[in-house]
Amino acid sequence: MTHPRTRKLVRAGGAVSADWLRVGNPTVARPAAKFAGRRDARRATLQAVRIFQVDAFTSEAFGGNPAAVCLLDEARSDRWQQSVAAEMNLSETAFVTDAPGGDVHLRWFTPTVEVDLCGHATLAAAHVMWEVGRGEERLAFRTRSGRLTAERSADGITLDFPADPVTPIDPPAELTAALGTAPVAAGRGRTFLLAELAGPDEVRSVRPELAAVKALDAMGVIVTAAGDGDA
Repeated sequence: MTHPRTRKLVRAGGAVSADWLRVGNPTVARPAAKFAGRRDARRATLQAVRIFQVDAFTSEAFGGNPAAVCLLDEARSDRWQQSVAAEMNLSETAFVTDAPGGDVHLRWFTPTVEVDLCGHATLAAAHVMWEVGRGEERLAFRTRSGRLTAERSADGITLDFPADPVTPIDPPAELTAALGTAPVAAGRGRTFLLAELAGPDEVRSVRPELAAVKALDAMGVIVTAAGDGDA
C-alpha cells in the first residue's frame, strides 16, 4: 500500500480533530460470480467499487487508527454494506453516498453491526472525498446521529459532532475489573462509559481485559486523567 499524500490536522476550538491522517490507494470490491446451471454457466456483471483504507492519528504507515471508506454511486442494501465491513475487518467502515441538496449520506459499520457514530471514520471519509475531488470546503453528512459537518482549512479539518454530556456515576465494580485499576471517578454518556484515573501514568499503563470491556453495558470505555503538562 502506498501513501501518496498526508495532511497535518490540528486541534481547533474544542472541536474533534486529529494529528495526522494518511490515505492509501483504492482497492476494488467485486461481488462473487453467480452461476446458473451446470453446463450453461453465466458470470454476473462485476461492478467496481472504490474502497480506501485510511490511517488516522499517526505519522507512520500502518499505524494509528485505521478505517475503511467506501464511495458509492448509489445506495446499497444493509446486508451488502455489512458484508463489505466484515470483509474489510477494521473497527469501522464508512459508506458514503450522495444525498439531495448537496449533503452526503454517511453510515458506519463494524464487522458485525451498524453503529450510530464514529469519529475517526468520519474524518477519514471527509479526507477521502477531498482527495478524490468531491465536495466543497465544508461537507455536510446525514447520519443516524443527525447532521454532521467537516470543514477544511489551512490548519486542517474540523468536525462538528453532537455533544454527549456525561452523568456522574459510582465506578461499577465491573469497570474496575475490566480496566485492572480503580477509577477515581466515572460517568455515563449516551453510549460510552467514562473512567477517570489518578493521573497520566495510570492511563499510559492501563491494560484492559477486552473480554470484560465487551461485557460492560456500554459501547466502549473512555479512559482519561488530568494532564501533567507534557506534550
